[in-house]
Amino acid sequence: MTWSLSPYSRTSTSQSLITPPSRIALYSNMENRKSTPSLTILPNEIIFQILTYLPPASVPTLQRVSQRFNELSQPLLWRYYCRTQFEYWSQRHQIQEKYAADVTKYDWKKIFSERHNIDRTTTLQLNSILSGQTSRIDKSERIVEYGYDAKDSLVRHLHAADDAEDVLARRYLLRSDISRPDIRS
Repeated sequence: MTWSLSPYSRTSTSQSLITPPSRIALYSNMENRKSTPSLTILPNEIIFQILTYLPPASVPTLQRVSQRFNELSQPLLWRYYCRTQFEYWSQRHQIQEKYAADVTKYDWKKIFSERHNIDRTTTLQLNSILSGQTSRIDKSERIVEYGYDAKDSLVRHLHAADDAEDVLARRYLLRSDISRPDIRS
């Protein structure tokens, strides 16, 4: 297929006038596949960019769709989620060294999963503290044990929407907890 701007050319001129050359190649690949569009014809870089828009909870389902999606989501995508989903990391993770190292050196899915579980547990503990009056100190201490790893979740709850049911209690509790010296470091 040629790229011609001549209105009298018979070589897909109408398509070439409105479609850039890169898309023409994509469409011609689709024609070869009996006009069935498929993600498999896209380069890995573009598929990876598409995958970054997925929530992390959807990735395991996508991994089962095809071997190519499974390979693309390991481990680069999980490292991406670690970088974008969590800002605060306990020093025990040595996260800056891990980010600087080769992406295949660490099990990023496991690292993400551990942090996600801490976030989820922190949220459950916080909701339990706000909903009842029993064992508040014990629940607060469990959150404090997570240290800096709990901070992402606590900050997210501190900035709850103004129309949230328990926004005042949540903000009061979190401002007092975050200002504690053992949570800040």
